[in-house]
Amino acid sequence: MKHAIMVGAVLVLLIGCAVTSVREPAVGAGQGYMAHLATPQMGQSMRASSSDPDWRDGNADSRPIMPGETLVLGELEGPGIIEHIWTTMTANEYGYSRLLVLRMYWDDTPHPSVEVPLGDFFGVGHGMDRSFSSFPISVSSEGRARNCYWPMPFRRSARITITNEGRNPVMAFFWYINWRKLPSLSSDTLYFHAKYRQEHPTTMGQNYLIADIEGAGHFVGTLLNVRQRQSGWWGEGDDFFFIDGEEEPRLRGTGTEDYFCDAWGFRKFHYPFYGVSMYDGGYDALTRTTVYRWHIPDPVLFSKSLR
Repeated sequence: MKHAIMVGAVLVLLIGCAVTSVREPAVGAGQGYMAHLATPQMGQSMRASSSDPDWRDGNADSRPIMPGETLVLGELEGPGIIEHIWTTMTANEYGYSRLLVLRMYWDDTPHPSVEVPLGDFFGVGHGMDRSFSSFPISVSSEGRARNCYWPMPFRRSARITITNEGRNPVMAFFWYINWRKLPSLSSDTLYFHAKYRQEHPTTMGQNYLIADIEGAGHFVGTLLNVRQRQSGWWGEGDDFFFIDGEEEPRLRGTGTEDYFCDAWGFRKFHYPFYGVSMYDGGYDALTRTTVYRWHIPDPVLFSKSLR
């Protein structure tokens, strides 16, 4: 993940293979997070946080992260499901949220299932601080308080880390990881994955690869960051989803802003499942844009592969 800040880069966050709920079938927006409150719940409420170990009298509720250092945020023993993650920090380096890399490992796997710059994971690219609100992700305090509600189940264990790839220390990093310890998970429970990639620059006339996935799952979201190298509108590209090895895309779009559920260019706004969390305004050279599209009501299903 080194050298992630690059003028003119195109940056993409992918989230795939997630489940809406462990116990309930998927339902309409909001209902899945409310209907369960009227019935007895299984499991135990748990938390990993930066709270001072001296919880009676102490107030040292954060940890520093030195350059090159990896801080472990949580080592959880399952079965369980992460239900909420919150972070904030004090850092004195331009683009610090692109220089902190979040990784998550499920069930002792050697490779992370989540490997994304912190700011991009929480919905805002380019290393910037911006506030916005969506269904699974919200950011407040002028971009400094980050919240995630994607459900992340694990059977045996979960390990969450943050690495400082910047040149300066993060003076204070605060976090909560709220999770539920469960007696068991069903055998068909899916894991959560998030992938980051970029090109600098992209190649004119060629399709930009967002994801190339093998296996079965649900594609549940895209975050796209663009910093344009020249003036003008860059969004005429169509989205294509090639499902299970098909030679022609089964899902075909009509324009970049159309895939992100908007029309006639972009402007800053935020709705539960789509929006523009960062927008410099206009289409001049070096303008920065971050757009998101969460496929929560309409996940893209695949059984062998998705490209």
